[in-house]
Amino acid sequence: MFIPELDKFDPKQAAAILSRLILDIESGGMNPAASAHDSSEFALREAILKRAQKYAHDKSSTDKQNSDIKEFIIDLLDKEADLRAEPVDEKAAVNRLSIAGELPNDVLKVFSEKSISLPTDSALDDRVLIARTIKYPDMSDKVINFEGRIVPGACAYAKYFNFGSEKDKFLLVVCGLRDGYEFHATQSLRIYASDVNLHGTSTPLEALLRWTDVYGVEFEVVNWRGKFLSCMKVETSKSKILRPLNFKQKLIEFDDGSNIIVTQTGVGPMAPKTESMITTASGPDGYFLLFGITVNIRKFVPAALKHIKREKVVFNTAANALINKII
Repeated sequence: MFIPELDKFDPKQAAAILSRLILDIESGGMNPAASAHDSSEFALREAILKRAQKYAHDKSSTDKQNSDIKEFIIDLLDKEADLRAEPVDEKAAVNRLSIAGELPNDVLKVFSEKSISLPTDSALDDRVLIARTIKYPDMSDKVINFEGRIVPGACAYAKYFNFGSEKDKFLLVVCGLRDGYEFHATQSLRIYASDVNLHGTSTPLEALLRWTDVYGVEFEVVNWRGKFLSCMKVETSKSKILRPLNFKQKLIEFDDGSNIIVTQTGVGPMAPKTESMITTASGPDGYFLLFGITVNIRKFVPAALKHIKREKVVFNTAANALINKII
């Protein structure tokens, strides 16, 4: 940096002063936006220009035209402005864009585990489909809001696939959390269009709501009760594990020793076998439970396996072994 007169200003002020000066030079003093804010800035400009002109003449050959000197001075001031600009925190900028759902999906690196797919005992491995869904979704809930504020990173995406007959067409719904350039899938679910009415569905959460009308079981957590928990704020620390207590309850344990019990309601001798899936997310203003469902396994698994078996028959092998050749 060669203009010590600017050292007493913070980076933003110095950059603004230089930007106005450069604009004034380029416009020949005809742009009102380039005017000095006060007499002290006007005097500062004279000092900066005097120093810049001397530097330009010292560095330039004596036969340069005035127009060349002018361009040289503008270039010097541009470089000075760049040097004095505050460094961009690229990671923080990416995180802000990711939280707001403004990063392009195709740049996301997708992380998922085989175990997040339902039904869990079907040897179903949808990880390739999950990645395809995140990068090229047919529909999305890019952000989840709670009381008017974005839950950091929480999102859901969905995409249609078909590896069997027309009746086996399904919408793969994937819920999870974005963190910078990463997407961590926490739940995935195949919703078959022949079993659940998806007509007119425009978002993944709407599709999940319709699915729970068919296969969901009412459950209770804290002071909430229903079949689909889209988002709830809870007062606790980071999630540790979701594990079964008994045939009707599951426990979410937290690092601070506290816990939340997820309870199937309407329990009786003929109560269905269930499986619960809930995503947990932390943010600066709270901790959240998201995308909560409790599944009637006895009803859902046979219906899902019916479609999955047909996939295997059509291809004479597991459909997922051919996915990379198909999409």
